[in-house]
Amino acid sequence: MSSKIKHFVKILLSFFPGKRTIIFESNPDVSDNTYYVFREMISRQLNKKFKFVWILFSSLPINHKKVSGVRYIKSSSRFLVLFYSCKARCFIFCNRYLKKVFTNQFSIHLQHGNYFKNVKSYCEALPQDTNYILTTSNTMSMVGASMFNCSVERFVPLGFPRNDELKTKRDIKPFFNNKDINKIVAWYPTLRQNRNSKSGNSYGSGHPIPIIWDKKVANKLDSFLKENNVLLVVKIHPAQDLSFISENTCENILFIDDSFFNSNNISSYCFISNCDALITDYSTVYYDYLLCDKPIGLIWEDVELFSLNPGFAVDPNIFLSGGEKIYSFNDLINFLNNVVKGFDKLQSDRRINCQNVNKYDDSSNTIRVVDFIIAEAKL
Repeated sequence: MSSKIKHFVKILLSFFPGKRTIIFESNPDVSDNTYYVFREMISRQLNKKFKFVWILFSSLPINHKKVSGVRYIKSSSRFLVLFYSCKARCFIFCNRYLKKVFTNQFSIHLQHGNYFKNVKSYCEALPQDTNYILTTSNTMSMVGASMFNCSVERFVPLGFPRNDELKTKRDIKPFFNNKDINKIVAWYPTLRQNRNSKSGNSYGSGHPIPIIWDKKVANKLDSFLKENNVLLVVKIHPAQDLSFISENTCENILFIDDSFFNSNNISSYCFISNCDALITDYSTVYYDYLLCDKPIGLIWEDVELFSLNPGFAVDPNIFLSGGEKIYSFNDLINFLNNVVKGFDKLQSDRRINCQNVNKYDDSSNTIRVVDFIIAEAKL
């Protein structure tokens, strides 16, 4: 089909009867920053004025209740995607890019994380006519401008909507049916072995999980955890090779995936905000967890390898200065021991870093973002 015919079809579809549309995207489907914007727009009854359409790349979450008047369509349904795109007033996405059909349409990229690892190729694939890119601070806007190779004026530092959940209080101990738990520590490792890659891509050390990939080491850690009534909950990256989990026999090391949050009706961020500490590594969850003002341990054993592949977008020693570096099993035990004793030696560093990467700390990010979209898109 020639470009002229395609253009004619687009114009023709735009005149079909029906409400103007707001299109939503996220990965996983109906989640992340886009979901919180969607929910706020529903509460303001914008779905009575506009047709809301979610583009699904997989399927609806089990616990998602369909909203009346909201259409859910598969990304593979190309005609429906084109039809609603032609009628769209606004595109709201945070992972897979949505492209405008006409120049007078509005689009905003809400992002699914700040900048740490080098993802420049992903950033530069963003459609050039995207109106705005959401970020969390002026500093992150400047880093983003370099990553996306565009003007800093396109960035709006209003805060990520999902981060509002980091202020929600909830008792999470009943999820584990263990009355002896004194401390719960979340561990969110970044991707190291991509099970979706045909070439078997691996990053950093290539081990499925740092340090405790060795069974003997994992058992030693488990003994420490049981002695101190600590539960370590490990949320593996969605694309990570999970085969090693079936071999886990540790009692106080629990591996979870998104089904854990669905079955307990809790978001990932609400969960970690109610843990006593976070362990991560080269993941942007670090920036968000700063808002919780709790200890953060950073697995740093393969930092040199990660600096080569995929590389870093920022200086990790500056942007992650509030995290306690963990190079070895002994470092991990020392960090957990500090959590048990309530010793938080890097709190002041974290607070300084938090102000640098998070402009707001008021749980009103979603409201700010929706207000901005309504004003700029003239909804």
